[in-house]
Formats: sequence, structure tokens, C-alpha cells
Amino acid sequence: YGAIAVLERMLNNELFIIVRDTLSLTYHVKLEIGQAERSGSNNEWIVFVHSRPENVDRAVDACEGVLRRFRATPNQLEDAKRFVVAQHDNALSSNHYWLELLSGVQADDIPRKDLRIVTDFSQVVQTLTTDDIHDVYAAFDF
Repeated sequence: YGAIAVLERMLNNELFIIVRDTLSLTYHVKLEIGQAERSGSNNEWIVFVHSRPENVDRAVDACEGVLRRFRATPNQLEDAKRFVVAQHDNALSSNHYWLELLSGVQADDIPRKDLRIVTDFSQVVQTLTTDDIHDVYAAFDF
């Protein structure tokens, strides 16, 4: 869960910088990576693009290019880890977040999900490397 959250943050940063700021093709762009317990798949993802009708096709093509050319750098990784840990710590006061974290903890078809999703989250995120992120990235068909 932590590695996917960090990857999602890194990809969203790239999409925002390139598709929105650099190319000015969209007002807003956001990637969401599905969690296996909700989607039944480990590699479900969706990109939301808010753009003018005449820019939609170019914006979608630009998003596809960003996702296919992604390579994690150490600086990007450290920024994303800080953000994800801070977001996790802040969200712990939300019942909705707790439900999301604990969803599937007792399910037999999600074998490695247990209460460590809460207790060890920050520690796991802090130990992630660019190789770990590339391994998770490789599981998706971008």
C-alpha cells in the first residue's frame, strides 16, 4: 500500500508539471491507482483530465507519454515519501481513512494485508528505494 501511494504521488507530480504547467493542456490532471481489494486487480489505474474540448486528445496523449517514460529519481522519491507519510499521519484522525486502510485485512484473498498497514506504514514508506518504485511501476500497464 505504501509503495503504491508513493508511486501515485510521484506520477501525479510528473503529470501536473508536464501536462498542466509545461504544456498547458489541462486545468487539472490526476492519476488514481486502484487497490487490489477494491478492484480485484493489482494493476487498475485511471487518469482524470479536466481540459478544454480542443485539448483533450493532446492532453491524453501527453499523459500517456508521461506515464510510459516515468523513471523515479532519488529527489522525487524523497519528496513523495515525505508527502505520503505526512498525509497518512494527518488522515489517521478520519474514520473514512481507517476504513480504507483496514478494508480487506481479514480477507483470505489478500494474504499479506494485516494491521501492519497502520502500525508500520511510515517505517515501510521511509525504507522505499527507487528500485522498489520501479518494481511497483512495472506491475502496471502504463
